Amino acid sequence: MKENKNALLQHKLVKKLMTTKVKVLPINTPLSVVMECFWTQGINHIPIVELSGNIVGMFSTTDALKLFHKEIYNRPIITRKEVDRIKIIDNLHSTELKSISDTASLTDAKAVMRNNEVNSLLVYRKEELVGILTSEDLKKDYPLETP
Repeated sequence: MKENKNALLQHKLVKKLMTTKVKVLPINTPLSVVMECFWTQGINHIPIVELSGNIVGMFSTTDALKLFHKEIYNRPIITRKEVDRIKIIDNLHSTELKSISDTASLTDAKAVMRNNEVNSLLVYRKEELVGILTSEDLKKDYPLETP
């Protein structure tokens, strides 16, 4: 049974499963806006870009939880203004971004995620960012097959 699933993954391409509408935010985006994007758009990973457009890191809901625990957890009251003083750039845990071609197999994508201990891959066609693939995407499509 597992061999059949692996064969399916080998023949299914990243471009068939990736999210094509990638939400990208500038490095100076207030933390509350990032959190709102996670909540309202149902996403877990957001590439963060410099003003020049270069991607400098990935901010995830896991990063946000770690940040809230570190910066906010022991404080009795915190305002939105105080939350927004926390700099995303100082708290990017994923700065060594991993990527894959949109024509790669899902088996290859799983291997890249597993070997690099990441939960998301930027997906490129030639030099253009065309999508993002996450471990959640793989779980939705192949529940027993996770990176």
